[in-house]
Amino acid sequence: MELRSEGRKVSARTRFEIFKRDGFSCVYCGTTPLQKPLHVDHVVPWAEGGTGKASNLVTACADCNLGKADVPLARKRFAPPIATQADKDHAQQILEYLEIQREVDAVKTKATNIVADRWEEVVGALSQEMYTHLPSILSRWTLARVNEAMRITGLKMGTVGQKFSTYSATNQAKYFHGVLRRWREAGEAEDPEEGEESACRQKRL
Repeated sequence: MELRSEGRKVSARTRFEIFKRDGFSCVYCGTTPLQKPLHVDHVVPWAEGGTGKASNLVTACADCNLGKADVPLARKRFAPPIATQADKDHAQQILEYLEIQREVDAVKTKATNIVADRWEEVVGALSQEMYTHLPSILSRWTLARVNEAMRITGLKMGTVGQKFSTYSATNQAKYFHGVLRRWREAGEAEDPEEGEESACRQKRL
């Protein structure tokens, strides 16, 4: 069921879901709640017939949402010396944003460790430098691609069960990146099944 606001006012639940959908950042300028408070903006204004459906709602920072029209200095309201509800809402946004980031970081760390373990199973001892590169690799390639590239590297240069060697680890990393680079230059034309056949052909050679 599509989220929607009840009337003109956007509910707290809907607001949070819109923030989460938009990555807790302003769709207009990229601001996060660590920089400025976020609001939910109607793409088509309510006064012009816009609806409260999620498809008509986007995340906008305070400046982008409220700064659409200049306000004369005489009409500006200065911040009171105590926290307002808006201040509290902003603080809650920051907490929710940080919680989402912690969850994302935890998932990335878990995925990195899984790939690191797999590397040592099929390629050999993993260097610290290569370990630090894994999150970036996983952000650009699917897990299936990474697994296939590791498998190919292991078939060609595997040292499973041997003591760690900087020389071997460096060459393995270079070969692994070379596999990914060839796929990228080919527009990722190979799928994992084709990659397996290619790896078998390399092994026979």
